[in-house]
Amino acid sequence: MILTLAEDTGTLEGTLVLNIINREDGQARVVAHEPHVLVHPRLEGPTLSFQLKRLDASSPMMDFTVTLKAGGSATIHCLNCGKDAPVVEITKRD
Repeated sequence: MILTLAEDTGTLEGTLVLNIINREDGQARVVAHEPHVLVHPRLEGPTLSFQLKRLDASSPMMDFTVTLKAGGSATIHCLNCGKDAPVVEITKRD
């Protein structure tokens, strides 16, 4: 996944590109990329919260948190994507 943030207009905005992974035959392969615009981003201390619209517009939006950790890394988690939604570590790239 790729998280991009900006404050170009004076407000926090950004995008998140999710990788769609196929795990057939025990192999994990990226089969597609799904770009999303962050909805209602808000920063509270070391935690960024936002929502993403699902491709199926009749489904509720996905709720995400990104928590900054020491050393420039962070964890990202979808709070309502199911009980097995992973917490993923991401690192900053220049």
